Amino acid sequence: MPSRLNAPERLRLLEVLVKVGGPQEHSGEIVRVVHPCNCSPCDNPESKVNEVNFYNLVDVLRGRENQNPYVVPGDTVMVSEADSVFVLGNVTKQRGIRFSEGMTVTGAIAMVGGVLRSSAIVAIRVHRTSSKGRQQPVIVRLKAILDGHAENILLQPWDAVEVSDELGRFQVPRTSVPIWDPPPPKWNPPLTPRKDISGS
Repeated sequence: MPSRLNAPERLRLLEVLVKVGGPQEHSGEIVRVVHPCNCSPCDNPESKVNEVNFYNLVDVLRGRENQNPYVVPGDTVMVSEADSVFVLGNVTKQRGIRFSEGMTVTGAIAMVGGVLRSSAIVAIRVHRTSSKGRQQPVIVRLKAILDGHAENILLQPWDAVEVSDELGRFQVPRTSVPIWDPPPPKWNPPLTPRKDISGS
């Protein structure tokens, strides 16, 4: 239950989460605590204006001392959403899905019901953002992946997988391709798929 709490005295981070009903099922792994001021109740006398601290949600819920700090009046507590991957274009259902380690391009497409209109020239375009900004998209034929001639790209959180139509055409670029902001400090590595050796 996102809300504003009256906090006349210090509360532990776990107590704050309990007061708002706890995390949702689709919550991510990171809790951010923003300190807007250098106020006297702070545990850390060197706290800076707008200092942001990151905590592991699982450890917070377990009450671990180093992951369960005091939260003082004026602080903002934010629980990240679960890492996601977006699947767009020529698929049964365009949507975001929850990311899991080891997720591949074909696995993500299968999770949204598969390709809607298939052919030998359906292509996949993977968009990724890193700490240096948005990378050049990687394009590979779906058939080349299925035939083992190209790597089944291993996805990272907040990737967007775009599937072309049966003629190999992608939709006209538009702002609806997600522009995402991966929660720090987990920036994504660059895409490094094998070369498509299918000749297509």
